[in-house]
Amino acid sequence: TGQVSANGVVMIEQVIFEPAENVVIGVITGTQPLTVNNMPVELLTDSRIPVSTVNDHGFEIDLAQATVGQGVAVEGYFAGGVMKAFQVSVTGAPAKDPGLQVAASRAQGRPDKGELQLHGAVSGVAPGAPAPAVRLEVEGSGLFIANVPTVLDPLAPGTATFLYRGSGLDPEQVPAVVRMTVLASGGQPTAATATAEVSLR
Repeated sequence: TGQVSANGVVMIEQVIFEPAENVVIGVITGTQPLTVNNMPVELLTDSRIPVSTVNDHGFEIDLAQATVGQGVAVEGYFAGGVMKAFQVSVTGAPAKDPGLQVAASRAQGRPDKGELQLHGAVSGVAPGAPAPAVRLEVEGSGLFIANVPTVLDPLAPGTATFLYRGSGLDPEQVPAVVRMTVLASGGQPTAATATAEVSLR
């Protein structure tokens, strides 16, 4: 971005560079070193590009614990016959942090129509415990949006997912950032909380 002077010279104020992005979906075919569909994969070590290793619910994982045959999606770019990855998402991998936590995988909203949709998950649910609810609030003001039930995932022990589709909301209830808080069985807020940026249209 920038400005153009009277004599046609562009004065640059901000320049944004993004690496070429390729996405590979398949299965892990090797772990030492990591290969996907028999393609070598290396995590980027460039400090300018954050690297993310997560499961399909968005929780950080220990990639060293991944096993051959697990489904995986890799984002990055090719260089020298190797996929240089800045995100690796492994299906069914347990969260690295065994504690209770919450994350959103998608959040969209239309303030003018009073619509908000948020898809997320809770990890660290104790064995035998019921699926918890998640409270949604406007970040900053604490304005209440909804309490959303979750559903235990039979394929991922200790994980519960939720999908909120809100309509008829006040414009203030469709914010740019939503605060998510896991509720205890009695409805009290726990320490498991996180924010989700909402894609507004």
